Amino acid sequence: MRLRLLLLGAAVALGQPEAQFEVVSIKPHPEPITFASSMTRGASYRGVAITLLDLIEDAYHVERNQVIGGPARVSSDHFDVEAKASGDAPLTLERARPMLQAMLADRFKLKLRRESREIACYDLVVAKGGPKFKGNSDPAARQWLVTRAEPGAVHLQADKVTMARLAQQLAFGAGRPVVDKTGLAAEYQFTLVYAPDKSPGAVDGSAATLFTALKEQLGLRLEPSRTMQEALVIEAAEKPSEN
Repeated sequence: MRLRLLLLGAAVALGQPEAQFEVVSIKPHPEPITFASSMTRGASYRGVAITLLDLIEDAYHVERNQVIGGPARVSSDHFDVEAKASGDAPLTLERARPMLQAMLADRFKLKLRRESREIACYDLVVAKGGPKFKGNSDPAARQWLVTRAEPGAVHLQADKVTMARLAQQLAFGAGRPVVDKTGLAAEYQFTLVYAPDKSPGAVDGSAATLFTALKEQLGLRLEPSRTMQEALVIEAAEKPSEN
């Protein structure tokens, strides 16, 4: 599981930006791979055991299922990345993304193109009997959603979270994009525990599948559907050049 501590923001154009990191180090991460993370800290972007696919996600603000094509090493080769911007000012997301794009074009010879494709998804809808969670209108409450993975179970705890945000998080467990069709416009608090299995069928262990847990614990359902989604198609990607 990769821990991403970059803030969310708007995607940017595919053309190679002018902004660049002052110093970049990319080294193969030794086996075994037990943990991966990426974050901005101080004036630097740091990645531990991350793949080229992870870097594309961070650089272009896309989800994994929006990146298509490329050689197998795009998701199998893991790297430790240290990239420092000029100056001592904290590296903001607005500065980091164009620099990451320039780094990918320079060091990985990455070439991408955008496409709109119809893809399989799930619609998140209210199940018969209605939702089984409460709203949170407390203006002092903090908006947060935490996912904790344990052997045989994923724990998702939320406070003052929208259904759109829940749908975005459910995509990781469902294995495809989830579109909020609940019609619930407020902010809510809830807890969801499910087995880390992407199919509707039964699995071993005490935790229910995501599909069953949603219905029994939250009064929600995932219905198979189709949607249009922008994708990034990898046209070229090489192994990173030497430091």
